[in-house]
Amino acid sequence: MDNPQGGRYESGKVAAMEPRIGSDVATLGSRLGPAGDGVLLDLLRLATARLPQPTAAERAARLLASHETTVAVRWLQAGQWVTLSTAGPAAVAAQVPEPPALLELLADGKPVMASDLRLQPDEHGEDPWQRTLAAGGVRVALVLPLAGHGQLAGLVGLFSARLDPWVEVSFERWQLLAQTLWEALRGDPSTLAPLPTAATAGLREALVALHLDRDPEDLCRRAVAHLRGLLEADWVTVARWDPTQRAYDCHQTVDRYLLTTAESALLAQAKGAPYRARSLPVVPGDLLAERLLAASVQQVVTVPLLFQGDDYGTLVLGYCAPEAAELAERQSLAEQLAFHIALALRDAGLQEAQEHSLARLRHAQAEATTGAKFKALAQMAGGVAHEFNNALGGILARAQLLQRQTEDRAVLKGLTTISEIGWRAAQTVRRLQEFTRERSEDDFQPVDAPVLWQRLADAARQQVAGFSRASGARYHIELELDTFHGQVQANVDELVEAVGNVLTNALEASPGGGIVTLHGNTAGGELILTVVDRGRGMSAEEQQSCFDPFYSTKAETGVGLGLSVTYGIISRHRGEVTIESAPDHGTTVTITLPLLADQTEPRQAVPHVLVIDDEEALCEVLSELFTIAGYTCETCAGGREGIERFQNTHFDLVCTDLRTEDLSGWEVIRAVKESGRGTPVMLLTGFREQLQPDQIAASGVDMVLGKPFTLQQVLAAGEKLLGPQER
Repeated sequence: MDNPQGGRYESGKVAAMEPRIGSDVATLGSRLGPAGDGVLLDLLRLATARLPQPTAAERAARLLASHETTVAVRWLQAGQWVTLSTAGPAAVAAQVPEPPALLELLADGKPVMASDLRLQPDEHGEDPWQRTLAAGGVRVALVLPLAGHGQLAGLVGLFSARLDPWVEVSFERWQLLAQTLWEALRGDPSTLAPLPTAATAGLREALVALHLDRDPEDLCRRAVAHLRGLLEADWVTVARWDPTQRAYDCHQTVDRYLLTTAESALLAQAKGAPYRARSLPVVPGDLLAERLLAASVQQVVTVPLLFQGDDYGTLVLGYCAPEAAELAERQSLAEQLAFHIALALRDAGLQEAQEHSLARLRHAQAEATTGAKFKALAQMAGGVAHEFNNALGGILARAQLLQRQTEDRAVLKGLTTISEIGWRAAQTVRRLQEFTRERSEDDFQPVDAPVLWQRLADAARQQVAGFSRASGARYHIELELDTFHGQVQANVDELVEAVGNVLTNALEASPGGGIVTLHGNTAGGELILTVVDRGRGMSAEEQQSCFDPFYSTKAETGVGLGLSVTYGIISRHRGEVTIESAPDHGTTVTITLPLLADQTEPRQAVPHVLVIDDEEALCEVLSELFTIAGYTCETCAGGREGIERFQNTHFDLVCTDLRTEDLSGWEVIRAVKESGRGTPVMLLTGFREQLQPDQIAASGVDMVLGKPFTLQQVLAAGEKLLGPQER
């Protein structure tokens, strides 16, 4: 904005200048940065000292001034701007009040920069403020508004002889400095009861702890620990609003829990303004109010954690006394502390966001580097494969001709050995060509996640069983499935190959046998497959090279194409492969694939069935029957295992025997019904005739089939509960 009387004023652009900082404010800039808050903490101590306004202003000016920076602190009194204090080399020039045009910009609540101040009037005419400052050697002025509750109450001017002074100090940190100054200057000690010395020290300690902590959870715990003593409260809860979970993350001294606004009317009504109740309101279903009542709390104070209009949560204080002494004074102090908690949470969030951004940037750089290296290696490998095929073609053809031309057994044995080695080499070249082959997505089609899991699980079982037979060691595959719904655009055979390559590495990492886990899940619009082994693990250097063609840690037996092929397949499916490993701590390989849009909710096309029966043969028959009927099926023998699977996985139907390996079928039915999911349950029992109708009705079971039963009866019951499926 141009001042009609001369000069340039820029609102809210403090951080947009040249990336250098003048020596006159270097110390101030470094202290105001995220790494340290020395000046701010001194101002916070000033804010809690409850000094007379002129004294507080004088001390604040001295804190901010330097041998090249001048500071002026002004306050609006009865409609007039009064200079409370100035300090620095141009203190006399800084006595001149700011022009109306600049004050109008301050009303927006943002810092204002006036740059390139001059002695001579510009094309707009005279500006006494600019001319006086320029005569005092000032070239740049930064004016910070001191405002509270949306009203401009004062300002602090920073004046420098340099043209590029305060650029390393972020816009937000200037606002923090201004808000802290407002806190220091706004109080009238004649109307405020002085805090005891111990309380003052405690308050300073609390503010220092809050503004130095950058972890939201630790910050909330520290706040609770400090506030309970400072505010003499019987109950303190810092309810931090978590936008990702759409709930309050509530912290108490020894407890932590999540509450939605629907679960606490007390938190819902705390938004926007402080709230004080002399008697605790009882609202049915208010979980926070129930906790307060259980702790004998009679009075409650809630203060929103607000900073610049953003809601960071609520501070909840509870008092057990019917008339807590000086509650109004404590509420006033609580409001000041709530501001600093909100500000600290905002800063912690900014740092967390910055760390996430840096992590994403590093990941993107690593992906770009890997992709470029992968492409270059693929081109090179393609050329090598072509040359090897030509050479192998000549060798194998000549060996076959020589086999026809001789009957010498020793020669024939040698030629046979040459042919076998040549064909093994040809197979390796074919895998290399698969790795380098450019493919389209024409062979992709939508695949239901449960169908894909069934293929992967079947292939994994066969692969592990075959590896056990070939190696003579005992290996076991654990198949873990969480929520698994939606569709992926995929070539199923390729994905089976990709996961199989990872499983091969996992099995070979444990030469003496062991357990390998294949875990499946869908979350956040992605299908996630994880292979975990407990083998020898990999070093950081090995992890960087493991996707390179022909790289292998198995020098004698490994070709080094397995993970390269997997990387190529998953990349073609627009997915990602990541590895976490450490020597002697096993390896976790995670494959993520994008789900098709609008397919993240459970689909009824392929219902998932859980069968619980201690008869293994019956489990196998029912599993095959449900699969043929168009369902997917899992089986187990024990009731406890069945309940655990049900709690961790979505099932559309549960079939349970009345007698399981360890629990009664009634207990299984009760657990399913008490989950609130509405999942139908089919009871399979040989005691059908002994069951009483009222017992069946009370259990909530949806259907009872007596043993023995026909397969058609099971199918009919399944279709009745879930509907017919395409076969």
